[in-house]
Amino acid sequence: MPAQQQNARIPLQQLSDTLERNVSELDTARAAGLDQLAAVRRVKAARLAKEQTRLAAKLGPDDPRLLALSVRLEAHAVLTPALETEAARARTPAPDADPKAWIVHGHVRDQSGKGLAGMTVAFSNKRGKPVDSFGFACTNSTGYFRLRQGTEPKDLEDVITDVVDELFGHAEKKALVFLRVLGPKSEVLFADPDGVTPAAGVVEYREITILPDTPGCQPPKTGK
Repeated sequence: MPAQQQNARIPLQQLSDTLERNVSELDTARAAGLDQLAAVRRVKAARLAKEQTRLAAKLGPDDPRLLALSVRLEAHAVLTPALETEAARARTPAPDADPKAWIVHGHVRDQSGKGLAGMTVAFSNKRGKPVDSFGFACTNSTGYFRLRQGTEPKDLEDVITDVVDELFGHAEKKALVFLRVLGPKSEVLFADPDGVTPAAGVVEYREITILPDTPGCQPPKTGK
């Protein structure tokens, strides 16, 4: 009679640790691959720009081949920062979920994809008034921020109740808060038009791009 095989039992924590380690390794490998692809695109863009200069001198600025090169250069200009942004995201370890806390983290960048340091990230209600109980975060040298609304000084449900009372009175049970980014002079650089409902145990990632101010319409000079 063949010996009966015993079912192997693997502890749940061991499975969880293994899965978390594998996911982290995949993110690291993905970030490296994206970095390499972005580097290749930068090299190609530099070569195309050099070829564009050469052809412009030889054929003139209106040659169709220059137009084709311009289109390719524009594609590189858009895709390369996007690849670098995604690589930075892949390298950013996600905070562990906390059943008693709501966590929002992410990056604040300029239009080129560069992280913006020293920005203030906070929440407001729908009228733009700061929700002080949610605190604030400052972006680091890479533009990264992390906000955690937990059990101190009171639990998340109490905080949500405060926001509900402020926004709707006692009639509503769901609160919305709005993410904002403030500059060095407390000027609002970004105001999310879509509110989010805080929820304990949830980790949210946000990628925020600060666009440059567009000058308003100005009257023409009088020539005097």
